[in-house]
Amino acid sequence: LASGSPRRRELLARLGIGFEVRVADLDEAPFDGEAPRAYVARLAAAKAEAVAAAAPEADVVVLGADTTVVADGQILGKPLDDDDAARILRLLSGRTHEVLTGVAVVRWIAIGPVTLRINDRRVLGGIVGHLAPGVPVVAALRALDKREKLGEATVRDELVAAGASAEGAAALIDVTTPRSDASEVFAALEANLAADDAAGRAGLEGLRRVLELAAASGVRDGALRVDPSVARGLDYYTGIVLEAQLDALPDIGSVGSGGRYDDLASLYTKSRLPGVGCSIGITRLLDAMEALGKATDKEAPADVLVVHPGDDALPRAFAIAATLRRAGIGAEVFPEDKKHGQQMRYADKAGIPFVVTVEADGGWHAKRLADGSFASFADEASLVAWLRAPGA
Repeated sequence: LASGSPRRRELLARLGIGFEVRVADLDEAPFDGEAPRAYVARLAAAKAEAVAAAAPEADVVVLGADTTVVADGQILGKPLDDDDAARILRLLSGRTHEVLTGVAVVRWIAIGPVTLRINDRRVLGGIVGHLAPGVPVVAALRALDKREKLGEATVRDELVAAGASAEGAAALIDVTTPRSDASEVFAALEANLAADDAAGRAGLEGLRRVLELAAASGVRDGALRVDPSVARGLDYYTGIVLEAQLDALPDIGSVGSGGRYDDLASLYTKSRLPGVGCSIGITRLLDAMEALGKATDKEAPADVLVVHPGDDALPRAFAIAATLRRAGIGAEVFPEDKKHGQQMRYADKAGIPFVVTVEADGGWHAKRLADGSFASFADEASLVAWLRAPGA
């Protein structure tokens, strides 16, 4: 429970739920212009996420909550002391007010430490210009970016096709090969930059500075390392580029990537808005969770799949699905005109427990996939009652 509220502890205890209180230390001041409902929702989520992130357990569920009082659209906040409480009570006296509570539940599943591999496009650009003059930098970087997926031979062929000599291609591959020792990495990069390459050398200093500031911030040793093979093939990157990999499953590939771009926003505005962006590989993370035994059981997307004999029956399929939803039964309509067996297999694969078939005569046929029990219905009420019945 990410809350010090005695009332919330009492409520959880009444429900018979075992819990531990861990209070998050957050700045609870509202943002300028923040709406009250957005404010309590944000704080509840922030408390849950902060406590979850600090939890030593590998798998923990955290409940966060926040309550505030609102009068005339003004967030009154929590009293600082007895005098402040008396002030708030005087303010509320004789006035209508709202009490808003936000609740958030976070499940934190640790999948092990992550190593962030970084490089700088200015350094790479300088090395390409020095070792393979005349080769377009973007073409060279796109080729180098394929090393992990396609291998060095393919990269070499693409570099030569882009205009590099065989020797230049080999040199580029060698200097961008990962090395475990940071001093060797910097020495190799520096040795392959032209003496007058100010941009490339600024990139090297940028990498050193990032490592220095990461260490000052308490980042664990080895969590951040310079890897000259990280290229990122997109041409809008202009500085630091990065890729994240799971230490437990390095062969699964990058689970996150991004970098610095100075001019990307110029596509949409005349203002110069440099920034840093990144993306997360959700599919790879899910694969990793499964490989590490941390994947949770799949939850069915609906209680009922409504199947039908063809497109002409879709209006009736959507109508009965709407009726089921109004009755509190989650329903999904199979969207395509496919054979009945294919629709049934979809329900089975998705873990949907019930199938309701729209019959040609206007009724419905319902089946429970777990045991094969079924029944036919001419009216909606009977169908809803059968689906709700225990052991249906």
